[in-house]
Amino acid sequence: MKRSKRFEALEARPVNQDGFVEEWPEVGLMAMGSPNDPIPSIKIENGKIVEMDGVPRSKFDFIEQFIADYAIDVKVAEKAMATDPAVIAKMLVDVNVSRQEVRSRNEEFAHIHQVYQWYHRKRQCFGFFPLV
Repeated sequence: MKRSKRFEALEARPVNQDGFVEEWPEVGLMAMGSPNDPIPSIKIENGKIVEMDGVPRSKFDFIEQFIADYAIDVKVAEKAMATDPAVIAKMLVDVNVSRQEVRSRNEEFAHIHQVYQWYHRKRQCFGFFPLV
């Protein structure tokens, strides 16, 4: 099928080339695994989150406060954070692990994992990452 010259020209633009922007960890321009990323952690006292990623509750911004109060299930949060992500990854690809087993284990910590992924993307996308 013949391609439009317009689409060929658009695809040739540098902005459409993979790797156009080099990772630059010194200023926080990294999609994942930045050395500036905080180590994920959570502390719960009396059924209330008092610390996330080493940041005490008194220093939470609005989004962190909302996540701590409404998005994280404190009943399973500590267990979820203690679970090695490799365990779940292996369960998902192992044909000998039943769907029910994955589902039952996943319910324990899937919610907190999703929240933490969103939380870290929020920090990267909205400029809440530390600059060096």
